[in-house]
Amino acid sequence: SLTHKGVESFRFDSSADLVKSVEDTIEKSVRQRRLVLPTGMNRYSDRVWLDPDMKRIRRVFVSNGIFFSKFDDGLKSYYARDWSHAKSCFELILSKFGNDGPSKYFLGCIEEHGGVPPRDFIGYGRV
Repeated sequence: SLTHKGVESFRFDSSADLVKSVEDTIEKSVRQRRLVLPTGMNRYSDRVWLDPDMKRIRRVFVSNGIFFSKFDDGLKSYYARDWSHAKSCFELILSKFGNDGPSKYFLGCIEEHGGVPPRDFIGYGRV
């Protein structure tokens, strides 16, 4: 690295050196991050629904009327042992909305048993 007028600059002999430097910087940044969860009581405020991120999320999942109705339908079918219909519901959700964890979980359970509920299936299991 070189310093000119108080500003540090870097010189790379190849693009591989540049890529390695960027990867090292990212890795160092990731190692330094720490998840800090809130502690104590956190009071609910209905103003949370006015948050721009919340509005965006709700627009994606609520406005078209597909997500919640299909997930509900899939979940009811899953518990009723109609795994063929449940599978189609969860697959539709994943195709339209991407990486939905709960849909992936139930679809994984269905696929793990070849689409046929086990004889002793009671609707829940250990996660």
